[in-house]
Amino acid sequence: MEAFTKLPIYAEHNAAVKAFDTALEKAEPEIYKPINEKFNFKKYEEDVKSFSELNDMYSEIKNVLDTKEANMKEVRMTLTDMALAFQNLKKCLENEFEDSLQITECLNYVVERMVDQVDGTLPEECFIEKRNELRAKKMPLPETYALTHSFKLSSKHVIDVNGLNIDLKPLQEWSGLKGHRVLYDSQKDGEKNVTFNTALLHQKNAAVIFADEEENVFGYYTKNGINTVEKYCEDKEHFMFSLVKNHINCPKQFFAKEDVKCGIFLREEDEVMSWIGNSDFGLAIFKPSLCGSYSRKLSLVYNNLDDIYLNNTNYPIEFTTKRIIVIQLN
Repeated sequence: MEAFTKLPIYAEHNAAVKAFDTALEKAEPEIYKPINEKFNFKKYEEDVKSFSELNDMYSEIKNVLDTKEANMKEVRMTLTDMALAFQNLKKCLENEFEDSLQITECLNYVVERMVDQVDGTLPEECFIEKRNELRAKKMPLPETYALTHSFKLSSKHVIDVNGLNIDLKPLQEWSGLKGHRVLYDSQKDGEKNVTFNTALLHQKNAAVIFADEEENVFGYYTKNGINTVEKYCEDKEHFMFSLVKNHINCPKQFFAKEDVKCGIFLREEDEVMSWIGNSDFGLAIFKPSLCGSYSRKLSLVYNNLDDIYLNNTNYPIEFTTKRIIVIQLN
């Protein structure tokens, strides 16, 4: 970790985070302080002697709004810079370190530092102490993190996902069901929530498969089905899975932690098609035409699932879901 924090790219990332934090602090007072707290409107109701006073009032309000817009523009710009700095940092890590667990530790360290910096929850002088405490408590990933089952590819149960041939044999092995039928394909059926929900609702043994812009393939499986929209459908038997990671077939399933209440949430009409996890942490899948999908601290919800395992991202880094397919095992 010490070698990592001395990398020039790490310093550049820290500078981007601090610039974002500064812009946010500058904008925050004008965002959350109502205009009527800044002006004495009663004065203008009772003591107006000329139109010039009203003009002055409107000019002052306009200045407040213009300042807010300028500050928010700076926030948006620094947020973009921060995201780019994070992506550059990730690429540098992949070149500097061969150990995937070491890369994971470094990325989680960066995310924790970003949260502390932006939320202002940790004074700068206390950060080193907290970091050492976190590192002392850090446990290695269990052996089950590694691939424990291998599946030979066959052409018998292959479907096309975003141009990739994906063998469904792992899902068939996990579910105990050998056949399948396609219920929904965003490429053919469009991306309206109602179409997606209609295809998925009340269907048992359903697998929802996502292919992202980097051709990683992952998703979730529900044995009991989903019976509601705009409300959590708690399901302790559902699991998340990864089929293709970094262009390699490496099937693995992840069950929810015993002490975590979680499930699946479908939106009636929204940019988000599906949310999997609990109310705080999970996987948000946006419509294929939009960039905005993200995973957030999956390790807190699912056993043996590292935060960046599915496609090397973790909030606030977003990704694009290129294709969504729903199949039913039978």
